[in-house]
Amino acid sequence: MLAFSPHGKRRECLPEAVPGIRRMAALADANGTLPQQLQALQEAAHVRGVELSIYPVARGDEIGGAIDAAKSSGGAALNVVA
Repeated sequence: MLAFSPHGKRRECLPEAVPGIRRMAALADANGTLPQQLQALQEAAHVRGVELSIYPVARGDEIGGAIDAAKSSGGAALNVVA
């Protein structure tokens, strides 16, 4: 499913760029990311055997904390969903 082209391409590239990836994190704009975009990311990760943790961010001052949480989750890659 490549309906959301920039993110679809990223879904393809991240597992290839990080061989053996098992955990991945995504920062999502809580004010603009569509639920179907997040569902598509979850499904794509699941198909590839990757655990995906999504961190919604509503304001700029939340970005640092979300990145820290993503790092703590053990994710080997980070996808930023606008």
